[in-house]
Amino acid sequence: MLGRFAAKQQGNAEPRFVEHEPNKQLAWQRMSALNPVMNQCAKSSNLEQGQSSGPSTRTNKSPVILAVLLIVLIQGCATKHVGNDQRNIAEQYAAEIFRDTAGYTLIPIGTKGEKTDALVLRTKAMTGYPSVPAEQLAKDFIAAQSREACIVVTGISSKFTSAIIVEALSLSDVKLPGLKLLFVGNENDQEPVRIAVKKRGGIFYFKLL
Repeated sequence: MLGRFAAKQQGNAEPRFVEHEPNKQLAWQRMSALNPVMNQCAKSSNLEQGQSSGPSTRTNKSPVILAVLLIVLIQGCATKHVGNDQRNIAEQYAAEIFRDTAGYTLIPIGTKGEKTDALVLRTKAMTGYPSVPAEQLAKDFIAAQSREACIVVTGISSKFTSAIIVEALSLSDVKLPGLKLLFVGNENDQEPVRIAVKKRGGIFYFKLL
């Protein structure tokens, strides 16, 4: 690939790819974690229907049910992946910026369409649970607590990608002094990412797609 070749020619940084689409594994783990809660909801429902003579124990089922339904709905939608041309552009930028580092991680963010992406971004507000792509991305940031972590993020939808990065960085207040994040997208979408990265103690880079 042109991008990998460019990275090797321009410096010592070796690229590593992390493919986050589809996000099925974490989604099903989320559903498994919700199963006990769903069972508790079912028991509570039985109590409310008079199947127990004891005092009624009411459980708010709506957020849990919404979370499960959102996972099923979102995972059922086809993902459009970041193309090779966009990856190559991101790699060339990364090779230039991170030429003197040990390497960098390129994370492409796909899209499931404008309406579904909007639903993804409303997951936390609607259910209290973070969106699956943001939770995955947050795990990639963890290493920056104790060592240098050069991460490149680009996506088909610059606006959606920016929002996912910001959500991922908002899931914890832990400082990430080793984080060096390059966002490759539209200029109008960079400022929220810049603020979020700075707040966590990282270094922000931007390149226009």
